[in-house]
Amino acid sequence: MADVVVLLEVTLLEGQKDGFLAKAEQIQSHLAHVPGFVRAERFQSVSEPNKVLSLSVWKDNESVKAFLTSEEHRKAQRESMEGVFSDYRITVASADRVFSPHEHH
Repeated sequence: MADVVVLLEVTLLEGQKDGFLAKAEQIQSHLAHVPGFVRAERFQSVSEPNKVLSLSVWKDNESVKAFLTSEEHRKAQRESMEGVFSDYRITVASADRVFSPHEHH
């Protein structure tokens, strides 16, 4: 069971949404080969069109830490702050419980 969720909340600079989504697809293709990565999804705010939430699910905290401290991730952060994001926030959360109609607790 995956138990760590990473939320990347970004505010994009005007006109950067398409470029951000293209880069996010490239990163997601890379993540498929990263140990501990489970899945990722992106959502656009309905009230603020320049806000996007990327949600990724990981096997454990060690996998998240390895990715967040990797040179590839640091490079992507630098590039994004130089003309794509006006702001961002990363939240790492561990699940206390996961409920599903298919799992019994």
